[in-house]
Parts: sequence; structure tokens; C-alpha cells
Amino acid sequence: MDHQYTEGQLEDDGSEDVFALFVLEDVPIAMVNEVLQGNHDQASTNYMWLADSYDNLVDIDQSNKDGNKRPQVDEQWHSPFIGKSVQDAAEFIKNCPKPPKALNKVHFAVLDRAMYESHGWLPVYRYEDGELQTMPCDADMVSTFFIAYDRDTWEESLRIWKEDGIPALQ
Repeated sequence: MDHQYTEGQLEDDGSEDVFALFVLEDVPIAMVNEVLQGNHDQASTNYMWLADSYDNLVDIDQSNKDGNKRPQVDEQWHSPFIGKSVQDAAEFIKNCPKPPKALNKVHFAVLDRAMYESHGWLPVYRYEDGELQTMPCDADMVSTFFIAYDRDTWEESLRIWKEDGIPALQ
């Protein structure tokens, strides 16, 4: 059965449970797959979409049926965002056509190679009203953070990061 969306949900940029993962620098495909698989394993389904083209993003009426499928990223895949900025990524999600596409237009993550290799973290972002906020999160827990904690605890998690240096879900 297809999920029926209310007009309010369609207008709420943060209502979708599909979150973009951006690759802004050259990283090994094995690293991309490791991050995606770790999130799939922790969340028991796939909530992360490897950002490339809106054409590769599920439509709203398919998001609940197809959300748990996580194919491995092909070795030939190349991010169209290499060399772009985090602000470019934020604008990309804001411009996603909703409907028909099922994408959270407020929260996203970036695969930062240095942060991932040194700490096992990814930077997670919230983009609302033109303001971009960020903090690190345990790389395997990004989906869990967005799904289970973020909507209610972003401000508290951000405060803890700024005051105590503790990343989200560490």
C-alpha cells in the first residue's frame, strides 16, 4: 500500500526520511560503500541516498517500498559534487522537486575523508531559513541520528558539541 501524504507533509521540507549523503572530494568507492552499509546495518534499512541526480532519487510514492534496498555503489560511480561546497549541497537539496521526490530538504551529511579516517565521524548539517549548522556524528549512526533523534534534539546535540566537543551519538 502506498503511503498517503497530507498537504502539510508535502509542504514540510523536513518531513521525508530519505537523507542525502554528499561526496565533495575524491574518496575510494570502498569508503562510500562502507559508510552506506554501516548506516544500513545500524538503522535496519536504508535512509541515505548517495546524492548525484534527482533522477536517481525515489519518488514519494515509492520511498516506503524501496527504502530498504541498498545496492553497492559501482566502482565507476563518480560524484558530480566533487569540488563543490557544502553550500552548493544545501542548495541542491533545497531545489529538489517535492513532490514527486522523497528527500529531506533540511538535513544531510557529507563524506569528509579526513574526518572519517581520523575519527570515524561524518559532518551532519541542518539547513533552514538560509542558515547552515553542522556538527560531527558517528559515521555509522548518521541515519539513526536523523531518524530517531534529530528532529527533537538538534539544538541540544549542537550545544553539547560546541561546549563539550562530543559528537552526536558518540
